[in-house]
Amino acid sequence: MGEPRHRVLIIDDEELLIRSFARILGRDHDITALSSAAEALRRAASGETWDVILCDLQMPVVDGVEFFERLNRSRPDLIARVAFVTGGAFTPRARSFLERNTRPTAQKPVEPEGLRSLVRQIAAGYAAAAGCAFARS
Repeated sequence: MGEPRHRVLIIDDEELLIRSFARILGRDHDITALSSAAEALRRAASGETWDVILCDLQMPVVDGVEFFERLNRSRPDLIARVAFVTGGAFTPRARSFLERNTRPTAQKPVEPEGLRSLVRQIAAGYAAAAGCAFARS
């Protein structure tokens, strides 16, 4: 039996990147792809959950920093499942956030195996913290 399937949320305002990540991960995982962090927050508030959340830092309206802070207030159970993917053009606020935050971060462009590895890392860390397995029926 292969690796377990995970529910992966991809949040990025770049539609091409979302499609690329979904194509790379979709064979092995259940993907929710959103171009809006505000929409992700609405869905999380309504009770939707994911095993892994990959979030861009630099987005219009609600950026990755605000997403993380708001998610921490509304759904702290999801915080250990967040990783950031960024192009590196940081604002001072984003740079400061990454310096003080310990969440895994990948630099764009991310190679396919690097993306798969990031998902495994987040899923394994969450499973260890929760003391459970992710096997889905």
